[in-house]
Amino acid sequence: GISQSTGEIQVYNYPRISPQNENYRVRANGSDIFVYNTSAEPFAAFSGSGIVHIEVETLQAISDIGISPKKLGIVPKSEGNKISFYLPSGNNVALVIESKPILFIYANKTAENIPSPTDKGVYYFKAGQVYEVGELRLKDNETLYIEGGAVVRGCVRATSAKNVRIGGFG
Repeated sequence: GISQSTGEIQVYNYPRISPQNENYRVRANGSDIFVYNTSAEPFAAFSGSGIVHIEVETLQAISDIGISPKKLGIVPKSEGNKISFYLPSGNNVALVIESKPILFIYANKTAENIPSPTDKGVYYFKAGQVYEVGELRLKDNETLYIEGGAVVRGCVRATSAKNVRIGGFG
């Protein structure tokens, strides 16, 4: 198995009003990662490169643990209420702990080819803010980019549009 961290990470900056899950505390390479609470299951997301050391702490002691997908062969270590494992960037996993909500961890690869917010035809949404867009209609040669940590509410349409690009981890 993988036994050491080799990568750098980028922590996402979520809006202050974002609902934080109180059952889990997550760290990636020693940095605190926001655990977003959703109506389905909580998730923690960040961008990185290489191998990332993940630490998860829960409120109560942990018993049965599983990490999916199984094909990644990740073997977590646990002690009391703490779990740790190594995760190659670019993988999304589900941490399944008996009698607790599933925790999804999104280890996105560091973004490349990021457009400039000032480029023509670019709708750019910065991290740390909530955007109410209503309906956003993308036309030919336009780009939508949502930084990790940005929250965009509304509908995006690209009907009969050509050369449309959508990117980011928000």
